[in-house]
Amino acid sequence: MIIKYKVLDLCSDPEHLKTLPHSTTKWNELLRLGSYPEGGMPDPQSLFAESQALVFRAVDTTRTTLMQSSFHILNDAEIDGKLPTEQLEVYPTFNDPLRKQPLKSFRTWCVPQPEPSQHL
Repeated sequence: MIIKYKVLDLCSDPEHLKTLPHSTTKWNELLRLGSYPEGGMPDPQSLFAESQALVFRAVDTTRTTLMQSSFHILNDAEIDGKLPTEQLEVYPTFNDPLRKQPLKSFRTWCVPQPEPSQHL
């Protein structure tokens, strides 16, 4: 519903585009006066449908990227072994002595590990 309200807001007053953090968003092009016949504004329903499609494409792209990345990391022990070291290089606070768990490889986090039996 947030998207619908934003579309209606921008269609009612395209000057609100100037308050967006970026000056070259998809909205700027879709709402550019003079882009439509007779200099009119686009139909809000059309813009709403376009925005939903844009959100779906973004979610789908992100899902695919995460799935492919996970697949390649889990299938390459060398890459998987480098991740904890690279995490410390990028985020040194991961090595905080107050951390309760040591850094683990991606595989250790993703693939369930059997718990040691306490009844031995």
